[in-house]
Amino acid sequence: MRLRQRLAEGIKRLRTRSRVSQMELAERARMSRPFLGSLERGERAATVDTIDKIARALGVDPSDLVRKDGRRAPVAPADALGQKIAFLAGAASPGSIAAFERIAVAFFKGGAKGG
Repeated sequence: MRLRQRLAEGIKRLRTRSRVSQMELAERARMSRPFLGSLERGERAATVDTIDKIARALGVDPSDLVRKDGRRAPVAPADALGQKIAFLAGAASPGSIAAFERIAVAFFKGGAKGG
């Protein structure tokens, strides 16, 4: 199977497994729905940057999009948290991101005090 087709199948598999519509994923990844659809059908080639945007929007490692076995790559706990944050930030407005940043800073400052 060609890499383009594996990528197409991987995007669709992970998108549907996450119960995300093409439109929602396209918005999260900041691309058009028709372009995303053409990637899922294997009609267009994706750049490395596009693969990275899609993976971040799905909260997965980019390699998960082309894995033959359909399994996700193991993720270290710290990386898992980072992926979840990236996933949430990809779908958030700039105001929400700023609010999240204030909360995170307050949380980590409190955690550093042992509280």
